Formats: sequence, C-alpha cells, structure tokens
Amino acid sequence: APAVKLAGLQAALAVMAAPTPAIAAPPSAAAPEVKALASKEEAAMVALSRSAAWWLGENADFGTGEYAWAPKPLPQQLASQLEAADSADQQQLAAAAMTLNPVLCLLIARLQRLLVTGLWEVRLAAAQALAKIALRSGEPFRVQCYSILAAAAGGSIAHRARSSSRGGHAVAAGSSTSSQAAAASAAAAAAVAQGATADPLGVAAVAGPALEVLDHIYAGELVVEQLLSRYGPSRSAWPKKLLRSLEQRNAALAAAVSERVCFVPRGQFWPLGNAAKELITGVDEAEEERKKQKKKE
Repeated sequence: APAVKLAGLQAALAVMAAPTPAIAAPPSAAAPEVKALASKEEAAMVALSRSAAWWLGENADFGTGEYAWAPKPLPQQLASQLEAADSADQQQLAAAAMTLNPVLCLLIARLQRLLVTGLWEVRLAAAQALAKIALRSGEPFRVQCYSILAAAAGGSIAHRARSSSRGGHAVAAGSSTSSQAAAASAAAAAAVAQGATADPLGVAAVAGPALEVLDHIYAGELVVEQLLSRYGPSRSAWPKKLLRSLEQRNAALAAAVSERVCFVPRGQFWPLGNAAKELITGVDEAEEERKKQKKKE
C-alpha cells in the first residue's frame, strides 16, 4: 500500500537525520569504561545510518513508483523548455523532478546531503544508493544523480570528462540530459585543473563504475537517435546486422548494470531506451509480408 511504502521511506529518512546520542559523546574526564561504551554506541549509530542509506538505495524507486522501464511523460511546457535548452541547468532539472515525483526528489536531496556530511562509511552507502536510483530511474532523476556522483567523485573522473568530450557526449548538443551529464564531467575536470583534490569524499570506488556505465548508456542512446534519423522507426528498414549489434549492445549494458551497480529486471530494463526496445522486439513488416505471400502460394 502507498501509505506503508511512504512510512518506510520516512523511517529511513528519520534514521539518517538522527543526531548522535549523548552517550556517544562523554566528557573528557569520563572513566575509560564510559569512553569504551561511547565508542560502541557511536559505531552502532554509524552502522544504523549506513543501513538506512543502503535501504533507501534498494527501495526508493519501489517506494515512489519510479522505474526507468515505465517512464512518466513530462508536462508539455516543461518538456518544451528542456528540449529548447542547449543543456538543462540544475533549476530546470529540479523543477522537472519536483513535478514528476516530489518524494523521490526529496530522497535524492537527503542522500546528497549525507554524501557530503556523513562519515566515510555512510558516504559510501549514500553514493551506492544514488547510483542505484540513477540506473533504475528515468529522467530527470537519472541525470540528477549522475551530476551529484560526478561532483562527489571530483578529479577521479577527470579522465572520463576528457574522453567524453571526444566521444558520445560531444554530439549531444541537442540532448539536454546528455549535455548535462557531459557538463558534470567537464566541471570535475576543470576543478582538478585548478587544484582541487581528486576524489575529495573518498567515494570514487563506488561512483566510478556507476558513472562509467551511465556514460555508455547515454552514448548508446545518442547512437540510437542518430541511427533512427537515418533509417527511421520501422524495423524492416534497418540492416539485420545493425539490429543484431543493437541487441547485443543493449544486452551487454544490462549485464554491466547488474554486475557493477545493482539488479535490474532483464526483460523490462532497456538501457538504450524504448526506441531500441521497439526495434529489437518489434515486428519486421517486410518479413511478415513475405511470410503471408508464401502462405498464399
């Protein structure tokens, strides 16, 4: 039931926001036994906060009804604004997110806060949660999480920003989400060039694999868009070799997501988008026509 899901999400948020108990901060003159107990209490609180962040990563999309394989259309006015922009800024993305799913938007914001303010173990759990939400959610939540992870990983993704500027994202001038992702990588590279610390929050081990997979997904979507403009949406107009390649690339991306970030349902999750799904699973009109002709003969 929606009320039960919301209660679970609220409980996880409450745990993450809970202050350190007074017993975990004894006075300096306290007895060694008291300090030992305080250390255990603090460790337990950190573990509880880490578990709450992990739980949100596993259940945020389920609790809010947001799935990449069941996208919800943006309001027409907002969709037009995003399409018209060379690259969607943070305000536009936040407005789109709040319009579509305000609860998920809140969860992402709380995880981002934990990513900055928490202890290292908690930051890692928050980064993992954001990575899972990014892969399992549609836009604009995916690119929001991408931007947060790219900024958190800092200089550790500078090499990806350089490769992206030469690769798939370079042709994304007309795609607001891909342009935003490219901008996040480029901003991290620029920060390192100006002397910023590489991986300042210590989360690159978690953020790196997720960002790499997302890069491949965004680049793949752009390739599909280019091929659609060339061959059109009809499966029969596409070369069979190209369709096989598209199917293999989609399967490889789905496997990479499951192996490196989180579980996604193979039969429902299509990394290259619904356009690729229609091409891969759709009916070949020309082949069907030939079969009909053979039956008549």
